[in-house]
Amino acid sequence: FRIVVVFLLCFCALTVTCEEEESGTVEKINSLWICDCGNPSFIGEYKLSEDDVFDQVASYTTKKGKSVFRNNGFWYVGDVSQWPMKTHYRCVGNEDCPRGSATPPVPGKWTANKFIEKGAAPVLQTSPCTVNDEL
Repeated sequence: FRIVVVFLLCFCALTVTCEEEESGTVEKINSLWICDCGNPSFIGEYKLSEDDVFDQVASYTTKKGKSVFRNNGFWYVGDVSQWPMKTHYRCVGNEDCPRGSATPPVPGKWTANKFIEKGAAPVLQTSPCTVNDEL
């Protein structure tokens, strides 16, 4: 009887572990695009930058030095080349922006830092901008 109980406990533990690993799988995003934004300097391709890690997660950076990065579990768009980091947009505190996500919320529900930005918040996507997006 003990052997059966031990076997069942091991089987249940193994099943739970496998389910957790499957549900915890995160698809890697190599590039993000912002095709619509009130501040045109943030429009463009953001490439995964394994060298720029914030909050134990790789960030995404443009050729212009703008970044999508995580801090304290939430995702931001801004300039990390200066200190303190300058946050222009954020995805914080709503169901479209879960805390602790391994990748940026796409499209998410981004809001502008009212002290810096006056225009529309960015729209993130995983596909390149079309000609109409960039106009």
